[in-house]
Amino acid sequence: FWHCTLELTEAGVKEVPLIISTVYQGIEVLRAATAAQCLKSYRELQVVTALEWEHKAREAPKVTATSLARGLHYHAPEDLLTGPILLQDYDAATCGRMLSALTKPRMAAFLTTRRDDDWRHLATTEEWYGAQYVVSDLPP
Repeated sequence: FWHCTLELTEAGVKEVPLIISTVYQGIEVLRAATAAQCLKSYRELQVVTALEWEHKAREAPKVTATSLARGLHYHAPEDLLTGPILLQDYDAATCGRMLSALTKPRMAAFLTTRRDDDWRHLATTEEWYGAQYVVSDLPP
């Protein structure tokens, strides 16, 4: 699964459609890149993730166990520790398939905010926990 997490200022929360559009402009830049540019970017990302791995802070045992158990769904046992962090061999076809799947119709955007004055009148209340939420289409 692919995800993009952004932390927005109060001004950013008011500009979510523009921010989503900007993310997709970045995806279009990636789609337009040549094979050599993609490989170069991948190699640079490999270096960054290797540094991240080398300097990773220790986690609580419970967090580590949960992460390893979840990783069994996605990685071979020998790759459990490094699989979620280190990038393996570059596969142009896989990258192309991933980029072709990153489209707005396949996107779900989640906005969590403490400011509710902008949308409270549109909210539905979740049955069991009483949380309020809004479901809407993304702008074109």
